[in-house]
Amino acid sequence: MASQDMFKRSSFNLFRGRRFEAVDWYWSPEDNFKHRRHALDTRLQYGSLKYDRELFISIICNEYALRVSAQRIEMLQKEIKALEKLTNIEVDQIQFAQLNTGLEEVQKKHSLQKHQLYISESMIPERPLKQNYDSLRRNPDWYMRHELIQDCKDRGGCCSRGCGCCAQRYLTSEKMNGIGHCTWDCWCCLQYRGFDLSAEEKEKAEKELGENLRSWNPAYLLKMTDGFFTKPGRWNISWIR
Repeated sequence: MASQDMFKRSSFNLFRGRRFEAVDWYWSPEDNFKHRRHALDTRLQYGSLKYDRELFISIICNEYALRVSAQRIEMLQKEIKALEKLTNIEVDQIQFAQLNTGLEEVQKKHSLQKHQLYISESMIPERPLKQNYDSLRRNPDWYMRHELIQDCKDRGGCCSRGCGCCAQRYLTSEKMNGIGHCTWDCWCCLQYRGFDLSAEEKEKAEKELGENLRSWNPAYLLKMTDGFFTKPGRWNISWIR
């Protein structure tokens, strides 16, 4: 009986956030984490320093939004060039005008998203996190890291095929802003799928990214923060224990 009371006291301590790895015998591991998640610290740790997870989530989501608009611009430019090669008939002129209007709108959106990412990046503490973040991005193909390549593969992007688009994207893109792995607006992925998604479906996909990063299970958030922020040979970002 004393042994059982001791175990229950230990379980009570888990609710107070004193431990993270242990699992209660009352619930499954998933239920156990869900019941305790509000009592746990939602910060992430890098070395001896602790950061609010929203700092990382904001940058990852804003960077993804920037990639979406960059790849949308590339898609519309390709469609405009293809249309220019066709016979100059009235229906083509109407479509041409629509594409150019759409391109102008996306370019404006892209500029606003660059500023939004800048705001998020300005919130990164200077040492050591901002230094590592900036150091990684001095390499134009910084995004070709194992964690981010695997994420692109898992989402069915170009890294899951042999086209090499992601690896070459920094060489073929005119601007450095928004260069990275595939989104739903990747031209090559669109050709492979054979269809485009509706605006509502794309908006849902962006919303799901934020939901996955804020999930009760931190696995995806930790993978993405390692890909975005950590230098090889240094500490990994971890959940507060």
